[in-house]
Amino acid sequence: MANDYFNHEANVILSGVRALAAQVNNIANEISAGLDKLPAEAELKLGTTRYAVDTGAADAYVATMPYVPTLTDGFEITFRAIATNTGASTLNVNAQGAKAILNNDGTNLVAGAISLNGMVTVRYSSVGDNYQMMSQNIAIGAQAASSAAAAAASAAAALVSEGN
Repeated sequence: MANDYFNHEANVILSGVRALAAQVNNIANEISAGLDKLPAEAELKLGTTRYAVDTGAADAYVATMPYVPTLTDGFEITFRAIATNTGASTLNVNAQGAKAILNNDGTNLVAGAISLNGMVTVRYSSVGDNYQMMSQNIAIGAQAASSAAAAAASAAAALVSEGN
């Protein structure tokens, strides 16, 4: 049996053959090494297995976490940003390469979409080899709503003006 946690193919004990202590010890060591790769019970209960504090800079966020294999579609991480973004941004998880952080619609982030000390949740998309932001800075959302309302009011005023 071989997987990311346990591989004892090199130490197979054949049926009907007396196991040597060294073989049994090797298998026990492999099992122990596999268990060491698993998160602790407290980490699972607290939900910290997918959380990191950013160590990068504005627009170039960096997260280091335990228990991250190669990136797979749908992988989710939450990180606390140490800087507000000023525009298009990237995230590099466990030195696997910086990947663009995009809005859900595939557009680049605007300035302020990630706020200082903000909790940012992103999901990896293998289709575009990027992260899509699942959370959003509330202030940016409010600005967008305010801007949309102002645009609607302006359009209404233009119609009234045209009618006059």
